[in-house]
Amino acid sequence: MDCQIVEPHKVAAILVTFHPEWSALNGLLGILQRSPVDNIYIIDNTPWALSSDIQLRTMEKIIYIPLGENQGIGAAQNLGTRTAIADGHDYIIYFDQDSQPSEGMIHKLLLSSDLLSKNQLENVIVGPARVDPRTGKTAVVTRIGSTVKKIPIDYRTDKHPIQCDLLISSGTLVSKQCIELCGNSREDFFIDCVDIEWGFRAKSEGIDLYTIPDAVMFHQVGDDHLTLFGHSLTMHDPLRHYYFYRNFYFMLGLAHVPLAWKIFVFIKSTLQAVVFSLFAPERYTHSKMILKGIFHGLTGKLGKYEQ
Repeated sequence: MDCQIVEPHKVAAILVTFHPEWSALNGLLGILQRSPVDNIYIIDNTPWALSSDIQLRTMEKIIYIPLGENQGIGAAQNLGTRTAIADGHDYIIYFDQDSQPSEGMIHKLLLSSDLLSKNQLENVIVGPARVDPRTGKTAVVTRIGSTVKKIPIDYRTDKHPIQCDLLISSGTLVSKQCIELCGNSREDFFIDCVDIEWGFRAKSEGIDLYTIPDAVMFHQVGDDHLTLFGHSLTMHDPLRHYYFYRNFYFMLGLAHVPLAWKIFVFIKSTLQAVVFSLFAPERYTHSKMILKGIFHGLTGKLGKYEQ
């Protein structure tokens, strides 16, 4: 696939930052500068400009936009998307600051998007296989019908696009047409579930989502892991748990979110809430933030969390 020619596109990478670790960020920027990306928009949610902002402004392809405050991932992505489209880009690829795409990943995503669109005569959204750098395991693909199915894949052996129903934003390639069809990301979610809700909205508009197994991105999920009875659970800090439970409980009322996913995540998140509240470090804080998130989600109190 690598030797095949991609149709000419003007591609923008949108990178949302918040107190990034400079060496990791610099490594990501180096990969993106060697990729078929025309411009890299860094939308900086750090409350003050990065200490390296002068260096960023002089680096090739980079357009640095400091917000001066943390406006959330949805607002930052929307600003970057609007700016990139106004500058004439017809494809957008999004990144978290700690994601590491493999060399050739973006080329493979562009090629797959072109081939799928031609074969199906419709818009598609494609994302990479996510590999946890700590374990080397490839993240499962999620399909949703009457139930939620988790399909294991292996980037070393699977070569064909796999249709799916969930893609995280980091590494996902989206055309201008899909963005115009689906609209903006929800800014009131602030963080967590922003990409999930947008992806379900895309599915409701008839857009198909695909994971491209041989387009690899190294991406770590969660801040830590809690091991209990031989099982490892992904952990976030209490504030992130607040946002997840708030936004998920709000999504229970959205018609375009599949019922099977609502049931699956409700059961899983309820069990996890019990475990975090009983066994996690700072268990009282986790419990308080989860309950507050559930209450705010059910009552529609969204936006940035205020103490």
